[in-house]
Amino acid sequence: MALILTVAFCKPLLASPLQGIDNEILQSYTRAELQRGAWSLQVPARAIYRDAIETLEAGDRETARRKLFLAASLSGDYPDPMFALARIDLLSGNTDFIIHLIEGYKRKIRGFYGQALLAANVVILSTAVAFAVLFLTLIFLLVRHWPEYDHKIREIYGGKYAFPPARFIGPLVILGLLIVRGGVTLYSALMLAVLWPVIGRREKAAVLTVTIFICAISLLTPQLESLTSAIDEGSATRRLAMVNKSGGDSRLIRSIDEIDSGRFAAEKEFALGTIKSRMGLYDEARDHLLASVSERNDFAPAYLNLGNVYFRQGDFNRALAGYQSVIAIDSMSALAWFNIGQTYIKKMLFAESSEALAKAREFGIEKYNQANPATILLEFDIYDRGFPVAELWRIALREGGSGKSGILDGIFRPYLLFPLRWVWILLVAAVIAGTVLAMTVPRSWKVYFCNNCSLPTCSECSDSETGITLCHNCAVAISGLSSVKVMEALLRHRRQQVRSRRGRGGWWKMKVVPGSSKIILGSAGKGMFVISVAASALYLLLWNGFYLDDPRSAGLGTPLINQAAAVSVIVLCWLSAIRSRNPRGQINYRILPPDLRVEKPGKRSAEPQTLALGNVPDETPARPERRRFTEQDSKAQEAFKEYLETL
Repeated sequence: MALILTVAFCKPLLASPLQGIDNEILQSYTRAELQRGAWSLQVPARAIYRDAIETLEAGDRETARRKLFLAASLSGDYPDPMFALARIDLLSGNTDFIIHLIEGYKRKIRGFYGQALLAANVVILSTAVAFAVLFLTLIFLLVRHWPEYDHKIREIYGGKYAFPPARFIGPLVILGLLIVRGGVTLYSALMLAVLWPVIGRREKAAVLTVTIFICAISLLTPQLESLTSAIDEGSATRRLAMVNKSGGDSRLIRSIDEIDSGRFAAEKEFALGTIKSRMGLYDEARDHLLASVSERNDFAPAYLNLGNVYFRQGDFNRALAGYQSVIAIDSMSALAWFNIGQTYIKKMLFAESSEALAKAREFGIEKYNQANPATILLEFDIYDRGFPVAELWRIALREGGSGKSGILDGIFRPYLLFPLRWVWILLVAAVIAGTVLAMTVPRSWKVYFCNNCSLPTCSECSDSETGITLCHNCAVAISGLSSVKVMEALLRHRRQQVRSRRGRGGWWKMKVVPGSSKIILGSAGKGMFVISVAASALYLLLWNGFYLDDPRSAGLGTPLINQAAAVSVIVLCWLSAIRSRNPRGQINYRILPPDLRVEKPGKRSAEPQTLALGNVPDETPARPERRRFTEQDSKAQEAFKEYLETL
């Protein structure tokens, strides 16, 4: 469903009046870009795309489809035409929408910038979801186990102080912590340390899994901050990456000149040499590329482009030497083998050329042409090389490892109020503190539950004289009675009163957040899964849908209809929470131990005995002898009559 909704609302079909594809100015601009060596013609592709959308709004679907295909053919990493084609085919009932949608997402992540956006979104989304799952899970676990803490707080505080009332102490402590505004990290650490001694093994395993994931992200924050330089337009990485798209551009040369040559000397010289080679400044380009290979003797793209400079200058022997250096570093370089074949043609060595071109086809020169349509449009005789994507990631990692705060810390610091790279220290300390607390808490502080009403009790206020553990109120209800029938009736009445109060306490509160009811009822793993799905959909809604745009543009007014997939996931999570019902526990009519229930004999007994409720003899017993009622029996009858009146 999310896939179909994503296709149905791929991109807003809005366009401003622009010049069409037949415009001479656009044609001349496109050819000039090709002549300058631009490998990605996104500017003409965007112009044609918007003209196609305008044609589609006018009702000419076939012409719009033709223009969209033309826009897609100008750039191998521009996804919008494929998304628009997917929408048109879906609304027309054409199954090709799947092919166009897949191609659109492939184009989205084909280039370095698309991969950087995808990685940034995945890291930020997974981090945000992990913090939300941990924080909300701990809150709902605190709700689940709050009666235990509330009982002990009242018992300790109420015995020493009268004001404020003991029942207000716990909420006042929580309110005070909220007023302090400690941030998600501090609150999570406190709840983790407090809850660790009382939660069960499965709950500990679920919480510990998310905690370990967050600690891993925190420890890897210096490396993950390299994503900042990968998507920041002013970073050295992004400026160097423009070599893969732009042709000869003097403004780009000035931008690259400003890069710190100490850290990226080889890369800077390579970029300058490549741009100047596309501009026809071969002597300057040769000097830059020679400086690049002198800094890094394993930099294959620099050798390739250096060979191209010699090729343009007519020095084919040196051109072959440059290409052979590339083969020595990467024997499966399709571009190097293709350029070798073209050089052999210039040297009239056709057999060697045929062999080299065959290897170029074997190693994927056709796939390279499909990914870079500009090479087919102009029919280049030789190919130059920009930065490989892996090389750009290495540059980004070096630039992002400077220790400065980046996009991750900038996004999460207002909510965590703590540096992301040090979060793991607080969480690990909280787990250790919780473990130590569980080992050092006295046994007398242990809180358990009444076997009758399930309310919390402890060794200081419980009663075990009847063979079962009863809280103070349940023990008072049957105090001084000897009839098992009356005791069980009064205990059952007490149990029903407690359940009635719990029902009026607001079961709907557990359904406000999807997954909360499952955690409160003991299914922590299922509840955390539902919370993670709902949180992911909510964050994607803030991130402008399923398009993985720049995370810094979150919430900039994308129409809600374009985010229908994320909204539908959130609605489904809430519906699953609302439809969940309060499980009814089994009603125990007889909770007292069997040794208190004396079976009624079939024959007359010398001593009076008590018949347990629901215990029917097989034969009709003899009528027992009359005896005088004691004062204790009359009290029992009065108590039983009061119980019947309440019913």
